[in-house]
Amino acid sequence: MAVDSKHSLPPFLEANPDIVRLIVAFGTSNLATLSTELMWRYITCQILPAVIRMRDADDGEKSLSDFVLEEDSNDITQEKIKKFLKEYRLSKVCLSTVTRWMHKLGFKYQSRKKSYYVDTHEKEETIKYRYLYVRRYLNYERRSYRWIQMKLEDAVLRDKQNLIQNVGYRYKDGDEDMIEFHVDDIPFDCNELMRNLPYGGNLSVLNKEIPIFLFGHDESIFRQYCFST
Repeated sequence: MAVDSKHSLPPFLEANPDIVRLIVAFGTSNLATLSTELMWRYITCQILPAVIRMRDADDGEKSLSDFVLEEDSNDITQEKIKKFLKEYRLSKVCLSTVTRWMHKLGFKYQSRKKSYYVDTHEKEETIKYRYLYVRRYLNYERRSYRWIQMKLEDAVLRDKQNLIQNVGYRYKDGDEDMIEFHVDDIPFDCNELMRNLPYGGNLSVLNKEIPIFLFGHDESIFRQYCFST
């Protein structure tokens, strides 16, 4: 995709120049992989929640881009986003809407041409976002089927090298001493247990939030720990 001159904008974009700047900046920074779906996810999962956070915070010193870079908040409901969109007579932001917006902002498909490659992995914004992403991902791990629980005495019997002293979460299940491991931290072979679980693991006993499923890019998150490397 390439950026062309800007045309007259829809009311939503006309009234929100900060959102326009973020869309254009994101698009031009990701031209090699840019698609309507990618832009739609950026708008619905990052920009719109950031707008709500900025409104709730009422902090005149922070820009919308600052809120986009912040860790996402679980209390941003779809109802708040729908109420914001309704101000512009929008019920939702769908793929066709994003396609029209991108065309209006001058994005268009064209044949790929040879050009210089610019590595942006070490850009200040990228580094800042990297730490926020890691923190957010660790929270997602707590809500995923990535945990194994067993009786503490069974774990001690399996632990031939006495490695569980500083690993695992110990708790009581009635009168039974139990221990919980993350699937990547179990210090002994436990594959036969994970193979019998629907998702290759359980939810954590500490999790109080809605469960989520994580899908990997280069390997399957489901049972990925059961395959040899």
